[in-house]
Amino acid sequence: MRESYVSGSFYKNDPDALKKQIKDLFGNQDFNRGDKEIKGAVIPHAGYFFSGKCMAKVYREIAQAKFPDVYVIIGTNHNSYGTLINLDDWKTPFGIVKNYNIDLGLEKNNMKYEHSVEVQIPFLQFISQDKIKDLRILPIVTNNFDKELVKKIDKIKNKVVIASSDFTHYGSNYGYVPFTQNVKENLYNLDKKAIDFILKLDTEGFLKYSENKTICGKYAIAVTMELCKSKARAKFIDYYTSGDIINDYRNAVGYGGVVFV
Repeated sequence: MRESYVSGSFYKNDPDALKKQIKDLFGNQDFNRGDKEIKGAVIPHAGYFFSGKCMAKVYREIAQAKFPDVYVIIGTNHNSYGTLINLDDWKTPFGIVKNYNIDLGLEKNNMKYEHSVEVQIPFLQFISQDKIKDLRILPIVTNNFDKELVKKIDKIKNKVVIASSDFTHYGSNYGYVPFTQNVKENLYNLDKKAIDFILKLDTEGFLKYSENKTICGKYAIAVTMELCKSKARAKFIDYYTSGDIINDYRNAVGYGGVVFV
């Protein structure tokens, strides 16, 4: 069992409070499951106060699509190096989510401190209330572009692949200050160029553009793009920054949402 690690900080740790938090992010609007197919998505992974509205807009799209056998969550490996898989069940304030438990021949890890996967799970539980007993996840983290990983995940049938990533981390706190004037405008432009590569499903262009930048989950995004590029088109959902939330751009992070349909 992988216990929740960032509940109480990134999101509410009481189930009723967490439900209200997510409902508020959805604007208290209901959604009905439909027949459209979603192959994958890019979803941010910051605290819900910051990235939650973008997350909710993407998860609304997923909630109204066909229910898959498994959500493959590809997070950022913040705590070590390489590509790792987790085969544990995961616990959040909403309860336990079962692992899909398929061995892809990757190094196993408990991901005890990895928030990039964890923050996605309460949203998945919330949108899967009609299918909660069937909800399955397969958590993977990576910090390199692994073509073998693409091949291994591609063999899994009836899946939705979630690339858990924020966009540019700007400011002295992140050691990245490519400009000091018109920060909001320049930050938007910086991430717009990255998102344009994603919308064109140009993996090579995206990776080249992302070199020496601070898109933390760029490899998760690239793997997801490769998995979806021959099967789907990319649809832009939302973008804003943490600076827009608190009106302070001295240190700011971009949050973008894309679905592959």
